[in-house]
Parts: sequence; structure tokens; C-alpha cells
Amino acid sequence: MANQLFIWLFYQFPEVLLLIYTGPKLLNLAIQSRKLFLSALIFSSFVPLLRAILPLGWHTMVIFSLFVLLIGELYHTSFQITIIASIISFSLLLLGEFAVLILLAPSFETDSVILLATPLTHILFGYASNVFLIVALLCTQFGFRLFNAAQSNE
Repeated sequence: MANQLFIWLFYQFPEVLLLIYTGPKLLNLAIQSRKLFLSALIFSSFVPLLRAILPLGWHTMVIFSLFVLLIGELYHTSFQITIIASIISFSLLLLGEFAVLILLAPSFETDSVILLATPLTHILFGYASNVFLIVALLCTQFGFRLFNAAQSNE
């Protein structure tokens, strides 16, 4: 249990913060810090539960669907913009995860089961899989945007 809490605090919670913030930020959407942290806290708590309950990758579709609903509620945008922001966030995450599994794991002569076996390797390789989200976030800090999306004032 302590290991799961450690992984959640240092990997899953920051990853959800990046997911919620980076994709919409690339579309020039803004969010209040309090809403960001509270929603990341709640959403990141559900992710391990869904992974445990749903087998064979079904958790990814459910998590993505819930993520779309969350982004729509947090940013008050049109459905199209919500889908675009969600796809951007998840694409950056999945690209990073594939890069870790295809490039890093073989170079360390290991596989994903071993990477996830200890909390420290789980967290370190989790950070490595977030590299595209982090680079995109850094780009937004220097003013880069894919385009300016309309956000309602609700």
C-alpha cells in the first residue's frame, strides 16, 4: 500500500497534472490553479482503480472518455475543442510510453514487467514516458500555441 501511495504521489498525480494542463495550454486555454490541482487529485485517484478493474487495455478507453468529460467541464469549450485537447494530451503521453517501451526498455535489457516491479523504476520510467508532455509544456511557456481556441466565460 505504501508503494502504491508513493507511485501515485510522485508519478501518477504529476502525470495527470501534465495531461490536464498541457494539451489545453497548446490550444491557448487557461484554467485556475485550484481547479487544476483538485481535478488532478480526483482524476489521478481513479486511474489506478480503473486499471485494476478493467482488463486488456479497456481501462485506456474508459480513462480517455472520462478525461474528455473532465476537460470539457474544466475548460468550458466546445466538444470539438475538448476532443482536440484530449487527443493532444493523450497522444503526447502515448508517444512517450511507446518510446520508453521501444527504445529504453531494450537498451536496459528489460521489459515492462520489470520496470513496474519496484516503485522507483516505475516512477523513473514514468517520468521518461512523460518527456513529450514536458517538452510541450516548456514550449507553451515560451509562447508556442498550436492555435487559439475559444473558451467560454462561464
